[in-house]
Amino acid sequence: PALEHALLKDKEAQEIVAEYISSEFKTSRTHAETVVASVVTQSKKYQIDPLLLLGLIAQESSFQKTAQSGYGAQGLTQVVPEVHSDSMKALGIKNIKKASVDAQVEIGTKIFSEYLDRTGKIDNALQSYNLGPKAALQNRDPSYKYTNKVLTQRDLFKEVLENRLQMEQSSPAMSS
Repeated sequence: PALEHALLKDKEAQEIVAEYISSEFKTSRTHAETVVASVVTQSKKYQIDPLLLLGLIAQESSFQKTAQSGYGAQGLTQVVPEVHSDSMKALGIKNIKKASVDAQVEIGTKIFSEYLDRTGKIDNALQSYNLGPKAALQNRDPSYKYTNKVLTQRDLFKEVLENRLQMEQSSPAMSS
C-alpha cells in the first residue's frame, strides 16, 4: 500500500514540486529542493509514497525546519523528542531542532513507516503519527480530520505535477 505512484521519479518533476513548495509555503527554492530531494531518498528507503510524505510535512510544519508545536513537536516532521527518543538515538539524532533537513525527514519517515507497518493502513498510520499510537487506538479523531488534511495536501502535490506535466506534453515543441 505504500507506493501509490512514482510521479517524483525524475529531476524535472522534483523541480516542479520544489517550485510549488517555495511559492505556496513561502520558503526558499533551495530549501524546497533540499526537502524534496530528501523526501525522494527516504521514500525509496522506507517504501513510502513521496507525495504522501510531502503532504505530511506540509501539514506538520508548512516546510519550516524550525517549527515547534505547543506539544513539543519539532522540525519539519514535528517529532516529539520525549516520545521518539529511541528512534532518534537509532539514527544518531541528538537534537531535532539542530538536525539537518535529511535527518528531520528521515526520522519522520521512519516513525511513519513503523506506524504503517503496525496498522497496515495509511489512514490509521497517519492517525497514530498525529495522536500517538494509544490515542489513535482510542479513536480520538473519529472524523479523521488530520488524515484528510494530509491526504488533501498529497493530492494537491499530485495535481500540481500532473497539470504541469500535462501542459508540457500538450504544448507544441518550439521550433525555429
